[in-house]
Amino acid sequence: MGAVALEFIVERILSNGRAVAGLPALLRSLRIGDDSLFQQTIEGLYNDFDSEITLMGRTMDCAAVTPPDRKKHLRHALRE
Repeated sequence: MGAVALEFIVERILSNGRAVAGLPALLRSLRIGDDSLFQQTIEGLYNDFDSEITLMGRTMDCAAVTPPDRKKHLRHALRE
């Protein structure tokens, strides 16, 4: 899968607080030539394509404009 896939996976891990703890293990395993953790992660991403969540759906969701009411609610929630 190469560098692009690794970069994508690392970005996803860093943006997910629950997954960050697994990053050192992933990088260490790759360093010693064991790609089993990397393969498992790639398989998970691949299997997600078969779910109801499509790549286009994710893209459109990320590109959607946040409604003003939602922004107001988020600001209020962050203050608490």
